[in-house]
Amino acid sequence: MYQVDLVTSSTEFPDDITVDPYQSHRITTSFSYTLFPGTLAVQSITTTWPVVSTAQNGSGVADGKTQFFSLYGYPTWRKDERAFLVRDQFDVATGAQTQHIEDVNTALTTDQPAGWTTPAGGGLHLITDTTIDPQGRNLYIYAPSITIDVGGVATQYTARGRG
Repeated sequence: MYQVDLVTSSTEFPDDITVDPYQSHRITTSFSYTLFPGTLAVQSITTTWPVVSTAQNGSGVADGKTQFFSLYGYPTWRKDERAFLVRDQFDVATGAQTQHIEDVNTALTTDQPAGWTTPAGGGLHLITDTTIDPQGRNLYIYAPSITIDVGGVATQYTARGRG
């Protein structure tokens, strides 16, 4: 019989905020998991941060992030605290990252987790592709195109470099 021990919360007792002999001031981050059916492999982790009050320039609610993984343990999707999405792809044989998409536009993808959509104001879909050799070493990196000002003229620029 196998046992999986997953951390479900982490509590800190800061001593620089107040002197509290009963340690009633606690900062707790919680974690929840889903496992791939019939396995002990983690499919997703949701991290819920402690509430930061509006008096401390926070939102007043417990923000969180969720990350999905492949069966091989590679991080494939991430939704941050503002609901912006990131997608990563990996070469299974070497473990090398072959693609990274920042601020995913879900109208351009089909494999996002159920219910995940591009948030309002998002969807730049900034793709970085990496060509690797058989050992998983980077050969070429193709970064997203950007527009820069060259002598007052808007110029499209794509960074390409050797790994």
